[in-house]
Amino acid sequence: MDENDDTCGFCGDGGELLCCDNCPSTYHQTCLSDQELPEGSWYCHNCTCRSCGNPLSEKEVSTFSAILKCLQCGDSYHDTCIDQEMLPCGDKQSNIWFCGRYCKEIFIGLHNHVGIENFLDNELSWSILKCNTDGRKLHSSKKIAHMTECNTKLAVALTILEECFVRMVDPRTGVDMIPHVLYNKGSNFARLDYQGFYTVILEKGDEILCVASIRVHGTKAAELPFVATSVDYRRQGMCRRLMDTIEMMLRSFHVETLVLSAIPELVNTWVSGFGFKPIEDNEKKQLRNVNLMLFPGTSLLTKRLDGITAAKSEEDKDAYNVSGLPNGKCLPSRKGNGHLELHDLDLLEAELNTEDATNASFRALKHECGPATWFNHAKLAVGEV
Repeated sequence: MDENDDTCGFCGDGGELLCCDNCPSTYHQTCLSDQELPEGSWYCHNCTCRSCGNPLSEKEVSTFSAILKCLQCGDSYHDTCIDQEMLPCGDKQSNIWFCGRYCKEIFIGLHNHVGIENFLDNELSWSILKCNTDGRKLHSSKKIAHMTECNTKLAVALTILEECFVRMVDPRTGVDMIPHVLYNKGSNFARLDYQGFYTVILEKGDEILCVASIRVHGTKAAELPFVATSVDYRRQGMCRRLMDTIEMMLRSFHVETLVLSAIPELVNTWVSGFGFKPIEDNEKKQLRNVNLMLFPGTSLLTKRLDGITAAKSEEDKDAYNVSGLPNGKCLPSRKGNGHLELHDLDLLEAELNTEDATNASFRALKHECGPATWFNHAKLAVGEV
């Protein structure tokens, strides 16, 4: 009958837990570190405004204020706490809103990249997969075929992950974590809400060689809880090829840190072979407001991605940035968030798929130069989306 969670949202362990007064989330008081706890009601980071720190509970929020949640990073705000130019146009109840330019670029870049095959050398290719769970109806046979192909590849990817990992079932809810991550299932428990996950695969022909699950929390961090290689292709560098591609993509989105959990036996491999390091206390504090997928008994490792990207000139800062969008399209560098209405996703997708001379030349460039040049080609002035 207890609706609260029985697992700490920070470390993944049970024990004596502090309950949020607005959502089912629970935490160890020691995991909250130096956070000062009030004597009355207490609200977790998911239920407080990122700007003012006050509760986002409907009971606490004034009838003259609305709650806005970024669709990409998950940060929430009172509409009275953000700049007027960032306010959504039209209906405030729309659930399509971004807290800034980069979150919008990340969302659109990933959303419109799903199912697109990107060729590497040695007959290898990589692509992003995501299950269609947003409830939008598909009105064309092309989109239906596209979704069917994605779901078929997701089923194969699930098989590879289940070959490499023991079954992980949450004791509180009975949720089988791996398929829920792969099919980006939601949950009322923040720690089990996997809606933001994408699956990245490495293929050779029609065969999937390596699989990784990834979720991008705005520019703050991206997490990679699962990566697995098919049995027949292990120890052939396939995991490294996929990791290099993922890191390159994240850098193009200005993501600062990549985070993963490693079992003790593999910590040295990730540190010495892939450039990760054990998380430091100051990094833990910076990621305290990010809902990471954590596993008891594992070590949290991080890898800095910022600082590797070459510094841009002042002129480039105002230029159009591709940021990994397919077909060479890009977003204008504005401070405002450019709110999207619900129906705009289809309109935006149609706009991004428009066939024109610029797109044709960009596709030729992508095929000829590969993803490294493609992601870093940051000055294609193709007009506003």
